[in-house]
Amino acid sequence: MELSGIRLFVVYLLLLSIDAQSPQPQIRWFTQKVDHFNPQSNQTFQQKYLVYDKYWIVNESKTGPIFFYAGNEGPIEEFWNATGLMFEMAPQFGALVVFGEHRYYGASVPTANSFEFLTIEQTIADYALLLSSLQSNISGLYKFVSPSSYVQTVAFGGSYGGVLSALCRIHYPWIVDMALASSAPWYLLLGLVNDNSYYRIITEVFQSYNGQCVDIVRSAFSSLNQLLYQWKQFELVTNLFGLCEEMLTEDEDIEWFYLWIKNAFGNLAISNYPYAIGSLPSWPLEYGCTVMLNAFWESSDSDLASIYALANLTNYYYFNNSNYPWDTQSHCFNTTKDFPFCSDHIWCGTGVSAQVWNYQQCTQVVINAITNNITDMFPPSLWDIANMTSYCAEKYGANLNLEEEIQWMRIWEPQDIVETGIDKIIFSTGMIDPWSAGGFLSNNLSYDMPVILIEDAAHHLDLRWSNPSDPISVVLARKEEIEYIQMWLNKDFSIKKIIMGGKKKENNNDNGVEA
Repeated sequence: MELSGIRLFVVYLLLLSIDAQSPQPQIRWFTQKVDHFNPQSNQTFQQKYLVYDKYWIVNESKTGPIFFYAGNEGPIEEFWNATGLMFEMAPQFGALVVFGEHRYYGASVPTANSFEFLTIEQTIADYALLLSSLQSNISGLYKFVSPSSYVQTVAFGGSYGGVLSALCRIHYPWIVDMALASSAPWYLLLGLVNDNSYYRIITEVFQSYNGQCVDIVRSAFSSLNQLLYQWKQFELVTNLFGLCEEMLTEDEDIEWFYLWIKNAFGNLAISNYPYAIGSLPSWPLEYGCTVMLNAFWESSDSDLASIYALANLTNYYYFNNSNYPWDTQSHCFNTTKDFPFCSDHIWCGTGVSAQVWNYQQCTQVVINAITNNITDMFPPSLWDIANMTSYCAEKYGANLNLEEEIQWMRIWEPQDIVETGIDKIIFSTGMIDPWSAGGFLSNNLSYDMPVILIEDAAHHLDLRWSNPSDPISVVLARKEEIEYIQMWLNKDFSIKKIIMGGKKKENNNDNGVEA
């Protein structure tokens, strides 16, 4: 399976390893509009979506809700396998589970040779039209369901998908009744927090395990700067880190080599779960600290001890991640192949999804996570918005202005959303997740816009399958999320909802869609 980058809001395949067996989905296709905002356009494409109806209750006395996952940056199967909470909740609510694939990812490709219609607005319009059709066809297929009845819909999403689930509720409240947005880096997306927050949190979590580990990392990079920039000891460092030849031969390679190292820390922090995933152990970032300490004290060369310790951490991560295969012929790490140059210096990934994410990073999803060696343990970044703008303009068009894009995205500032009267969105944030830098960390935005802060939780851990090793904070957070959803589903619909619900039944998109 190809890799799609964290890409923003980071959905590494290692995060998507399944803890419990996901049910087998029904694969379906929806005839979707290529351009929702041009009434003269009749172009269409086939959008992939997955369905599971084993727990769905639909009879004369009750129609269960739709639990809809707003797919993010990757093939939809990745998120199906990772989002166990929806399947655990579905029997309680008698829900129909639906996962919608994001346009241009996986098999849902509107246009083959350009990303002209790749925007957040087009994506959430896809989801709204798909849901509207599903809701309409329920009454068409089941004659005992009144055409005027309202099929309640709950949107779910994690990371970038969390942003999308919330935006579905914000822009299409007559279709999406409520949303759970987990680990949604909203403030980073809007450029409302410092760019160095992501790596600051990684450093703080590492510090909490053992402050000496942070000291070792700082010392290692200081020594590497000397070895590489001053003494040009490229071959020595290449051998210490197990790199392939030609990976480090000149100064221009050093920044990318450092990013490759930082990528290991970022992935360990994002997947810092209380149970093993694949070949990574439980609490893998904490274990990485132990790996470094052991290597540091075992080193026979005191001058290189910190570098040796850092190399052991990167080897520990990359050897235990099948996404970075060890070159069995050359017996080395090919950093250029594993970590290709792109707009997202956290990591775009490889494969087709990486190309799509690269474009999104150059247009709307503009997040530039940097380091400064003051609030974090890493050397200062050389990549800034100016560099990113230059790269994106050269690759996609001279008229791109990332500063303007960031300003434009601020139409979605949280307080402005609250003032519009939108409600029923849960924002959950894991407090050891580096993406919490852009998450909601304050009190509830409003009575029906709760913010749930989860201690000891990494990236959207609350959406994953339950596990006996889950911290009590995660167990309680899931309980609170379910209670909010139950309360909102039980509320009587307002007159506005009933009227709008009736309107959305008028759907002329003949897709042959089954619900």
